[in-house]
Amino acid sequence: MPGIPSLFHEPETLKLAMVWAVMTILGALLSGGWASRASAEPWSVQTSLSVSSTLDTNVDQSSSADRRSDVITTLSPNLSVVRRGQRIILTMNGRTNYDLYVVDRHLNNAAYGGGVALTINGLGGRLSNATLDLSDNYVFTKQLINVPIPGDQLGNDGLLTRRTNTSRNIFAATLTRPLTPQLSAVIGYGNTVTKYQAAQLTDAVDHRANARLNYAATALTTLNAAYALRVQEQGDQAFLSHQLLTGVNTAFTPMLTASLNGGVSYFTASNQTFLILTGNVTKQFEYAQVWLNHSRQVSYGGGLFKTPAYGQSVRIGASRTMGPNGETTASVTAGYRDTRATQGGTTKARTIDMSATIRQTISQWLSAGIDVRHINQHSSGGAHIRNETITLTLTGAWSSPIP
Repeated sequence: MPGIPSLFHEPETLKLAMVWAVMTILGALLSGGWASRASAEPWSVQTSLSVSSTLDTNVDQSSSADRRSDVITTLSPNLSVVRRGQRIILTMNGRTNYDLYVVDRHLNNAAYGGGVALTINGLGGRLSNATLDLSDNYVFTKQLINVPIPGDQLGNDGLLTRRTNTSRNIFAATLTRPLTPQLSAVIGYGNTVTKYQAAQLTDAVDHRANARLNYAATALTTLNAAYALRVQEQGDQAFLSHQLLTGVNTAFTPMLTASLNGGVSYFTASNQTFLILTGNVTKQFEYAQVWLNHSRQVSYGGGLFKTPAYGQSVRIGASRTMGPNGETTASVTAGYRDTRATQGGTTKARTIDMSATIRQTISQWLSAGIDVRHINQHSSGGAHIRNETITLTLTGAWSSPIP
């Protein structure tokens, strides 16, 4: 398809393919060697195909005065292969979105992504009770909000950007080891690499190394303390920060849970300190739940941000299951986010978003849904973006073992 680069023309893609190949071969060899045939589950394949139609009131993500509407049909095939051994779990997946526009057909585009995850339970020797988790996920898209990345619900740090070829790769490695029945230690490293074709947008690389202790104070309460070293590269600049965090997760009752995690992030070059905070409260009912989230985080920036960004957000939501077997689920969410550049940057944005969703299970392999969403954003320079979408989706999913 025009405008989509060949997978094997970019050095980053070749490196990514090598990482996936090594993890896949390692997982296959270890799962075959460490798991007896009697106890190991076979390879299994899971496939799905979604067809959706979206009425989008602002396909260009332009200012409110210049916005244009269109109807977009999206085809989304997905494939996942899983190998479960006695100690090893290997998962590989691939996904693609094809967007077909009714009015502006030159906007037709494809987004694709894939990933591999490897879990090893028990490494032998002093780490016989430890668990190693490795994962790598890649996404290429022309429109940031079409293929959401965890943690980036509205695209780049909550800031809607114009259409451009964008690639993002997320790698993570964690080692978890119980020290006592109540105390466990976790060390990890991860990085996120984001690249944009548009010269006006800033590439970003985020490196994260961390160590954390988890303590089960009671059956319902867990305490944690962590340190993280972070290096954020924005174009030709690099920003180093230290983070100290502590938190508590507790269940007041089986139906009421809460968590509060907080600390500080200190940037060495600018001598700036930012408050980090994440709080969640969830109340469960027999067929419903409501939740509230507040967050203050330093993100890796990039895109329209030429420095790391500091964001504050508040979100509230509710969901309910209906029907004799819970085959219908309805949910609503609303949120506010204020994102500002740090380290002398001037980019900022305030965003309000609301959504309502209904999901219906039709059969064991078929489901349908309707999503309605509204976004209202004011950003640097007086820009004002409004966007409403209504999406109808039909999804078929199949799963079977590989002989």
